[in-house]
Amino acid sequence: MAIRFIHAADLHLGYQQYNHPERYNDFGRAFERLVDDALAREVDFVLLAGDLFHKRTIEPRTLLQASYQLHRLHRAGIPVFAVEGNHDRAHYSEALSWLGYLAEEDLLFLLDIFYQDGKPHLIPWNPEAKAGSYVDLPAGIRILGLKYYGASTPRVVRDLAQALANITPAPYTILMMHAGLEGILDYYAGTLSRAQLEELRPYVNYLALGHIHKPFTQDDWIYNPGSLETYSITEANWPERGYFVVEVDISQGTHQVSQICPPRRPFLILSFPVDRLESPETLYRALKSYLEEQASKNTWTQPPVIELRLTGILAFEHADLDLSQIKLLVEEALHPLLCNVKDTSSANTFEVRVSHMANRQEIERCVLQELLERDARYQAQSAHWARAALRLKE
Repeated sequence: MAIRFIHAADLHLGYQQYNHPERYNDFGRAFERLVDDALAREVDFVLLAGDLFHKRTIEPRTLLQASYQLHRLHRAGIPVFAVEGNHDRAHYSEALSWLGYLAEEDLLFLLDIFYQDGKPHLIPWNPEAKAGSYVDLPAGIRILGLKYYGASTPRVVRDLAQALANITPAPYTILMMHAGLEGILDYYAGTLSRAQLEELRPYVNYLALGHIHKPFTQDDWIYNPGSLETYSITEANWPERGYFVVEVDISQGTHQVSQICPPRRPFLILSFPVDRLESPETLYRALKSYLEEQASKNTWTQPPVIELRLTGILAFEHADLDLSQIKLLVEEALHPLLCNVKDTSSANTFEVRVSHMANRQEIERCVLQELLERDARYQAQSAHWARAALRLKE
């Protein structure tokens, strides 16, 4: 018997990136496209491996955005199984998260391990309590869930392995976790070593991860789809990502996984060297030509988010560089959704060439001349300008 499901994670609904309303809509549209595909493929269920929402406290329109799409799946008879990510968790003073609310409304199954007297327990889904650790489907598939536990994750995984050893196995088991794997991205918390995950392998056929936004798979066992939308500019050059469509052969206990990469808002990082551009006007002209060249390579189907980085050594004073003018040039040439300009260029360094026997007046002249030589506009007549400055000082 064949079963088909979708595995997604890190949707971050409600994220108004760069405080731009269209970026808020982009994250909502990404979820809508996923649901459209789930309905078109007539999948048997959907996995959401954490961070459905961007933050613990959500606006009514974000809740409406989520519940509307979940209702579409519910009406089609496609169950949704979810775990809480680090962004989804309830505040410490509250017992119920927004994912818990959606579970109470029968829009999803929210899964997690339970502790009693310090010991881990795996509890079948209780439709009355709207809580449980796993759901057994008639086809012979068991879906387990483990929410985000941060620094405690290694201990909880050990507990989970012990608990799995004490229950009757299913023909095919999926474990959904919101946790990262060491070695993928160093700056993520809540990561596990491969050796720690191996404790689960005798009991799990498909390990469905979320949390790390960069997609990866390992050994036809560990699957992490990555984020549906670009969460930050640092993700711009990562591999294409989206979600997985998984076909399971229950009789063989095997699966085939296809990566689906739906369209997303394009992000573009441009690097422009400012070396040897002797004046602001020269820089603006060179930048305009560079941007026109980039525009001729335009392959995006919707306005991109652009970050322009100025690099190299600036030949004149930074105070004379008009970043608003640069941003205007980008907008005129490339018509982005939004543009950020980052000036990472450095000032021209110098060494004062003066004898240790020089008097104060000679040192002042040398320092002024060296400073003026850093600006290409005054370099040829730096000695003249230095003398003029000293006369003004006197």
